[in-house]
Amino acid sequence: MKNIVLSVSFLAAFFVFGVQAETAGLAGKEVVLVKEYTKELGKISLNINEDSPLNTYILNSIEGIQPYAPAPSITSVSIHAVGSTNCGWEDIGLNQYTTYCDHGGVELKAVALVVGYGGNRLAWMNGNLLNSSKNYDNDPVCINNGQPNIGCTQGGVAVAYLRYYNLDGYENGKFEFQDTSMNAPWNTMSTYIFIQ
Repeated sequence: MKNIVLSVSFLAAFFVFGVQAETAGLAGKEVVLVKEYTKELGKISLNINEDSPLNTYILNSIEGIQPYAPAPSITSVSIHAVGSTNCGWEDIGLNQYTTYCDHGGVELKAVALVVGYGGNRLAWMNGNLLNSSKNYDNDPVCINNGQPNIGCTQGGVAVAYLRYYNLDGYENGKFEFQDTSMNAPWNTMSTYIFIQ
């Protein structure tokens, strides 16, 4: 099974998000991802494979982009990655609910992946509701000229979002995330990860 791999590499205080391009067959479509961004911690990868809900959504979005259509509701939320001073970034699998690495140190971050359009996201750490300012960054996953990228170009359509959370001050515990669709059927989806 081929994967599309988006890699984020960071250097010192200013880090460059470099997306390594690989070509992958997604249900008969050849897709190439190429983009650069700025971020602030470690290395992060977004793997899109044939079983990924994001892959299914991207394929459906490429097929069914309708100008002026309502924004699609949320179809999936997952924890994409956890990053810390001790471990750097750890990619989290779709059905993984505990980190493998023993995280800790000065910095602790988590990234949630929302497929669809949410309008009321909430996050908790060890049962404590996090202030919305803890959601320190957001990246859209877009269809640009028929190709998925992180980030939109003019005329691009956002189909998913990476939501970055600052958990500094925590060594470990349960991170929970939920989002509610911004339109019908206004469904709420949630997920969690136990950070060791």
